Amino acid sequence: MRSGEISGNSKRMFQAKGINRMAFNHFIGKWKRSFLSVISIALPTALLAVFLYITIRLRGILYTSLLGEYVALEIGPAHYVAIIVSLIIAILTTAEIMWQNVSERREEISLLQAIGWKRWSIRRLILVEGIFSGIFAAFIGLTIAFLMIWGLYGAFPKEEIGFILATGLIPVVIGRAE
Repeated sequence: MRSGEISGNSKRMFQAKGINRMAFNHFIGKWKRSFLSVISIALPTALLAVFLYITIRLRGILYTSLLGEYVALEIGPAHYVAIIVSLIIAILTTAEIMWQNVSERREEISLLQAIGWKRWSIRRLILVEGIFSGIFAAFIGLTIAFLMIWGLYGAFPKEEIGFILATGLIPVVIGRAE
């Protein structure tokens, strides 16, 4: 081990007493990468939620007033294709970030194996890190979606809240799949 890799005064959010806390500490420890992964998933999720709101509630016509001008736009299949492409890009970005995190932690993973961790425990640790990314992305994406709907229409979507919240499952599934 090199000097400074393990220290008594490390900056951990929580004492690592289990896989979930270890995963959260690593997620926060690599906050720049984690933030990139979260944002890359949250933005397309927010747009998907807004497009679904427009499709279901407003029958596919986005209408609003910007700078005193009335704006109307029909949301069609091309918009959903763009959202799907952006979600695929988000999946690839998240996978690359997770792969980079794992490849940088080869020594840590080897140490965990040396002290008796099984491969499935190490996989679970990495899986939980991905789930944390998904949960944070869902929270940020849904917050952005609700703010966009509120900003465009000045109302909270009470009747459509179920399927808007269901779009929050997309980032969690993406994070879990990585």
